[in-house]
Amino acid sequence: MIKQIILHIGYPKTATTTIQKFLFEHKEKIENFDIFSFNPDGTVNKSGNCQKTLPYKKSKTFKLKGFNSWKIDALKSYLFEKKQNNNNEKILISAERFILTNKKSIKEFKKFLSTFTDNFKVIVYLRRQDQSACSFFQESCKPNRKMTYLWGVTGEILPNKNDMDAMAYFNYFEMLKAWEESFGVENIIPRIFDKSRFIRSNIIIDFLTNLDISISSDIENKVKEFKNANISLSRMQQQGLIYAYKNRLTIDERRLVYSKLKFLKCSGKLLPSKSQAIKFYNYFHESNEKLLKKYNFGSDSLFDDNFENYLSKSNLSLNREEKKELELFYKQHIGKYETQRSIISKIFNKVRK
Repeated sequence: MIKQIILHIGYPKTATTTIQKFLFEHKEKIENFDIFSFNPDGTVNKSGNCQKTLPYKKSKTFKLKGFNSWKIDALKSYLFEKKQNNNNEKILISAERFILTNKKSIKEFKKFLSTFTDNFKVIVYLRRQDQSACSFFQESCKPNRKMTYLWGVTGEILPNKNDMDAMAYFNYFEMLKAWEESFGVENIIPRIFDKSRFIRSNIIIDFLTNLDISISSDIENKVKEFKNANISLSRMQQQGLIYAYKNRLTIDERRLVYSKLKFLKCSGKLLPSKSQAIKFYNYFHESNEKLLKKYNFGSDSLFDDNFENYLSKSNLSLNREEKKELELFYKQHIGKYETQRSIISKIFNKVRK
């Protein structure tokens, strides 16, 4: 039998990619441990993310009626091999969108996995709701994303409270219920995505420690050297991409814009106002309190209540000087070729108004 199967279910925007990438690259150095990282065709997925193997539909539902429709032959073969080898390993299956799976599918997933072990742990990182929403907005600006939830917002940094799908996503107490029903509350490990709450202020150390995975001195040194796998965008970079999106540039055109914007020197991020952030966060006060009572977080509150990084007003809109600066940058870095000048024209045809 496999010693234990660990499911890392998200949330998105909680350094999931960083954890996956590090563990895939250094799994040989971790005793009695492996991470499932194969694509359906048997090739290795070097990100350590199994999302490409397990189907994800727009309906946010895994189709688990049978292995053929489920399309997880790679996972099935991998687990059977591990079971036969009897290496007494802990196996990690990680995908940030697992959290979106519905109750029925989770139940079927558990039934399938129980063929290989009866020992499970489910770990999830939870980020303060306003911070999570802001991070989604930044992600939605990237050229391969659509500016709609769940990968961002529909025009504003924070979702409207009438958008029930989006608001339900941030109700962590309810979102975890389906996983608790199938795997048991005692096997769920919710962690707070906050550097001050991480063990030794490091999320990889925190992740391994909470799963009782031994950390050698070699691994600890590798952790110190490892950098975040995702690129963070500044306020001006985000706005440049927003203009590109709103003016209906193609994905390839937006990728060109994205590749050049990295040279734009600026700081800060697009943020809602302080009052907007607090109001949005307080909407989840009741569900956060329920979650705090259910699990031992070692704190009097689920999240900290420091909102000092927000300004009194939202900085979503650029002023005239900032728009001119961004347009000048585009002309210098993108307008070198005739085909690319049309991109600048598209982006700024409304900015000057």
